[in-house]
Amino acid sequence: MTIKNQQSQKIPNPVATTPAGGRFEALDALRGLCAIAVLFYHASFISALKLAPSAYLAVDMFFLMSGFVIAHAYEGRLLAGKYFQTFLIKRYGRFAPMWLIGVGLGFIATIPGNLHSHDWLGGFIAVITALALMPSPTSPTLFPLSTQGWSLFGEIMINLAYGAALVRLSTLWLAFLTALTFAILVVDTVARGKGLDFGYRWDEIDMTFLRATFGFLAGVVLCRMVSTFVVPPLPDSLAWVIFGAVIVIMLSPVPNTYRAGFDLTTILTLFPLIVLLLSQAKSSHKSFEVLGAISYPLYTIHLGVFMIIQTATGLVTNWRLTSIDNTSALFICIILINIAYIFGKWIDPWCQGAIAKRLRITRPHLPGDGKF
Repeated sequence: MTIKNQQSQKIPNPVATTPAGGRFEALDALRGLCAIAVLFYHASFISALKLAPSAYLAVDMFFLMSGFVIAHAYEGRLLAGKYFQTFLIKRYGRFAPMWLIGVGLGFIATIPGNLHSHDWLGGFIAVITALALMPSPTSPTLFPLSTQGWSLFGEIMINLAYGAALVRLSTLWLAFLTALTFAILVVDTVARGKGLDFGYRWDEIDMTFLRATFGFLAGVVLCRMVSTFVVPPLPDSLAWVIFGAVIVIMLSPVPNTYRAGFDLTTILTLFPLIVLLLSQAKSSHKSFEVLGAISYPLYTIHLGVFMIIQTATGLVTNWRLTSIDNTSALFICIILINIAYIFGKWIDPWCQGAIAKRLRITRPHLPGDGKF
């Protein structure tokens, strides 16, 4: 028996989990809700708003959903062989257009500072490394031009490991690696004495890999389990209840004393349950499509806009202020959500099609393929 045949017996076919509509539309909506939560979490960078103090956990949800959907869309083709290079090109191509716009916005925001400090070399290195979705060696933060790049970097690294080797492991071995990663994550989090809001600096890069690895592998294991066991469809009413629960989690102001326990418990129990249930939602709503379109563009461009606002406010006030009032910040957030919809509905799909045509890559047909 060949290795390929052995793998086909050990690993269930993820395509069996496809919803009737052919897409995980409820997971699209969940991504959008999480991206909006991150937007309001970061609004504290330009104002006194603190609307979503737990929204950094949305990144862990992104990793979990990514593992689930990528296993569903790509696992069969990766196991069939001769697909690894195409897989990596698709993953970078999926990230690149909106990410590069975000980096461009961040670079514009840093021009006045570079003019003052004459640190053009550091800025040049930051741009070059960001283009490759690699961290900058000249900055304390991994991605000084677009801080949230740390999560995309973690995603690319675990995608690389998954496509090259982890995809061929049995579900039992993947579950063991997931549990081991979580155990290390617990130790690291407790040692830091806070929650999971780490991973964007060089001195936190261990958390970058731990959060990405645990979330992604948990998603892969969950996808394989769903394809093995019969999970009943999710009623419409329960889907909206789950969305409400996610909002409550993101808005929760947890005291520092309980923060580590809350974060770890949430990503270990609540998030996998939420993804499991929503993956079985059969209904389709226009709002699901809108939220799905918003999610990735909003996540990648909003910090660049916030950096420009900080810089512009500083220049206008002779650096007495770098923040704006709460009402203006809310207004900007609403504008960004609308801009993100335009990007996600028309601009990003056009870019994806152009990349696929240029590289002669077949457009994905499986549900969720290329969406994370």
